Amino acid sequence: RLQVAIYPGNVLTLQMSKPTQFRYKSGQYMFVNCAAVSPFEWHPFSITSAPGDDYLSVHIRTLGDWTRQLRTVFQEVQKVTLPAFCYTVSK
Repeated sequence: RLQVAIYPGNVLTLQMSKPTQFRYKSGQYMFVNCAAVSPFEWHPFSITSAPGDDYLSVHIRTLGDWTRQLRTVFQEVQKVTLPAFCYTVSK
């Protein structure tokens, strides 16, 4: 599951289910891919959820072409649930 929120200041948040047994420490990052933007591009973002949370989240400021396109994909709806293919996490 993926929930998206778009905030003022060109920031969007992706909040997704945390895979079972997935562990991370504060300061780690994950690679995000959205096939609707580009099926072959992966971009690193710092994980903004706490390690004890039952979800993963990243906050993304739309600064470049890829992040602007990502925002456009989600701009029609403030919060949406999508299939898991739109993200992958990396330890």
